[in-house]
Amino acid sequence: MKTIGALIWEPGTRSGWSVEEIEIDPPKSREVLIKLAASGICHSDDHVDTGDIPLDWGPIIGGHEGAGVIQELGPDVEGTDFAVGDHVVLSFLPSCGHCRMCTVGKSNMCEMGAGVLGGFAPDGTHRVHARGQGSARSPTWARSRRTSSSTSTPA
Repeated sequence: MKTIGALIWEPGTRSGWSVEEIEIDPPKSREVLIKLAASGICHSDDHVDTGDIPLDWGPIIGGHEGAGVIQELGPDVEGTDFAVGDHVVLSFLPSCGHCRMCTVGKSNMCEMGAGVLGGFAPDGTHRVHARGQGSARSPTWARSRRTSSSTSTPA
């Protein structure tokens, strides 16, 4: 699927954002594709541009805060708490619900979720591409209104 994204091609250089066409792969196992109704570049995204959050790879696609509607379910999502048409909100990092940090109520420090700051989805691949290359996504994770379950999404 093709859409528009805000990218930083050279993180930490104060080069600013470039709004351009991106391509999003279909959802993989345990993922959903979300059509965003609203998304924003927040202060965390700005820290990537200024270098206050040092990342040595790019491009980075910003806008991890937002809300939208699930458009497509990946494999292994059928029969879960997510369904096409569900309204969801997005959070910065995923939480597995099982690691030590998640079980002590600190899901914002999830051990699995921290891995996405390395520029890849939890399975080690890219879901979003710009100018023909894999693009790192500011992590985006869906949370349904019906449940506290979460899953990753490339959109």
